[in-house]
Amino acid sequence: MRYVSSFYLVPKLTGGLLFSLSILFLRVTGFANSYKNALRKSVSNSIIMKSNSQSDTATAPVSSSLSSKSETATSLSATSRVGDCDSCSKIANTVKPYNHHLIICAGSYGWKIPRIEDDLSIKDFVDALANIAKVKISACDHPPLSSDDSVLSVIVYPKGRLYQIPEERFSDFSASLMSDDLASFTSEPLLWKRLFLVCAHMARDKRCGRAGPQVIAALREELAKNGIDEQEVAVRASSHLGGHEFAGTLIAYPQGEWYGQITKHNAKQLLSAVLSGQRLEECYRGKANLEW
Repeated sequence: MRYVSSFYLVPKLTGGLLFSLSILFLRVTGFANSYKNALRKSVSNSIIMKSNSQSDTATAPVSSSLSSKSETATSLSATSRVGDCDSCSKIANTVKPYNHHLIICAGSYGWKIPRIEDDLSIKDFVDALANIAKVKISACDHPPLSSDDSVLSVIVYPKGRLYQIPEERFSDFSASLMSDDLASFTSEPLLWKRLFLVCAHMARDKRCGRAGPQVIAALREELAKNGIDEQEVAVRASSHLGGHEFAGTLIAYPQGEWYGQITKHNAKQLLSAVLSGQRLEECYRGKANLEW
């Protein structure tokens, strides 16, 4: 009976030990798994944090750069707008001084050459004036007085008159201009009191070629709306005046005031200012050195 009891206790004891070991093994395994999971989670979080940090670091300058470019573009856009003070400072004092402006009446403005001075029909006239300092020569679409090609019709500022100059007297005209005595030449008063001379010389610069006709049309439309005829204000297309980077460019006579960055949108504002004896300051380039 005792032997049987002892034999019975052995497997029971063994079974209990195995059970205990099994529980211990599961606990150890569970701890290990928990540790591994925790370790993996820690590493994963570390990687994510590092990635986010790198992403933030990389993104911040790009975002800042884009913002900076956007602000710069806005700033540039603002300075290029008519009326901005920076624009005024860039356009002011961009007129080369001259004492006389000779405007040849060509009847149209479709000049095919960049320099009207190279036109053979007026080359002798231009050459005769070569020794006179500060003389500006242009052409405009006002019709000539004579159908004779050997006689030039020339508007002269500051005289404010239209002269007829025969070919054989080109040299005489040059000498008379130097002495400021043109009485020996046939002339007549201009048909207008004021003139807007607008550069529309496409062959010289496309900016003027595109802007000029639009400005001319806008000015004429505004004059018509206000019942102002050509005896008061005339608008004429001109060959290259200078400063085509400021297209549309024009000269307001008899004041001799130069304007740039004129468009079909602000032409009304310019007209209103000039006719009231004021200036459109944001577009004002300067004044010719003319003695009236």
